[in-house]
Order: sequence, then structure tokens, then C-alpha cells
Amino acid sequence: MACTLHALVLGFDVFSSRGSLVVHNPAALVARQLDGTNVDGVCVRGEVIPVSYRYVTDELGKLLKQRRWDCVVGLGLNPSASVPSIELAAANVAGPPDFYGYVPRDGRLYSDAPLGAVEALPVNVEVLKRCLTERGFSDAKLSVTAGTYLCNALAYTLYRWGRVSRVPTVFVHIPPAGDVAEELGVRSYGLAVLREFVTALLACTCGGQSR
Repeated sequence: MACTLHALVLGFDVFSSRGSLVVHNPAALVARQLDGTNVDGVCVRGEVIPVSYRYVTDELGKLLKQRRWDCVVGLGLNPSASVPSIELAAANVAGPPDFYGYVPRDGRLYSDAPLGAVEALPVNVEVLKRCLTERGFSDAKLSVTAGTYLCNALAYTLYRWGRVSRVPTVFVHIPPAGDVAEELGVRSYGLAVLREFVTALLACTCGGQSR
């Protein structure tokens, strides 16, 4: 099937959790697996991104401007999650130092917005949830807090950009899957199931159902 729409999937790379190095981040694995695939006419580019405030706030914009994306999905691991959680909002705050030891001095991701300013998920939540349910993922949760670390930074950046660019963007905290579940000693959601979830999310978001 020819490409009629173009999606960008962003997944975080290696990071530290509970004092351990998480090498097999399922967010990165799914982004790599989906890169170059065609999901019902939606051609996917998957990118693995560093756990870095500077990258998310300064460098990511270049990738977002490379073409006219029809939707953008961000993925980040929540080690304590059991199912995917769609973040409804994110804030202009920066918490603990990133993987490279850096944190913005004044606690803000962007200096042109007030500390704590909120950006909301720029899609129709009810329609998105219904679409995911119809595709077999009724277990996906809605979350009202993205935390203060890099997942929040990526969600805030995507929602801010999506609002201005009028492009559907979604950030999802994903549960442990694959090798990382064993590394953390928790139950695995299943890497294949996680990939199917993100594929469904792309169809629901890029296809216009959630706009």
C-alpha cells in the first residue's frame, strides 16, 4: 500500500532506573521495529532519542520540521506500569538531572513560558480512547500527570509543538516489556503486544479519528 500519511515515533534510549542501567528500553525497541513500516498507508519513521533535556528542547525541533508529519507519537517507559498510559497533559518543569547529569537551572524546560505552564494533549481524548477500544486496547489508561522527568519534557514539547502546528501528537507511558521486564523483576506486558498497541495508536491518531 502506498504511503498516504507519515508518522513519527519517538522512543527513549538507555537510562537509569532504581539505580540500575536500563539498556533494553522497550520504547527504543518499538521505535526501531516500526521504523520503515507501512501501517495501513501510514508510513512510519522510528527514532531512538537520548534521555537528554537539551536534545528534547533544542534538537528535537529539527526532526519535527524535516517534513509535514500527520501525527507524532512519543514513548517512554514507566517501570511500575502494567498497561499503557496516555498522558493528558504535561508541564513546563524539569526535575531530576537527565542521563548526562544536566538539568535546566531555573527548573523550566522553556524560558518563554511560565514555570509550571501546562500543555494539554492536542487530540480528542474520547474519540481516541474509543478507537483504541475498538482495536482491542480497552486497557489503555488516561493519566493526568507525566511526572517531572524526561517523559514529561517530551510530552510537553510534543503537545506544545502539536498545538501550534495543528498536528496530532500523543505521549504514552508504556509498561515494561521484553528483556527489561526480566531485568527489573516485573511482569512483562509483551513486546509484540506493545508493538500492536502503538500500531493501533498510529492508526487512531494519524487516520484522523482522534482529531
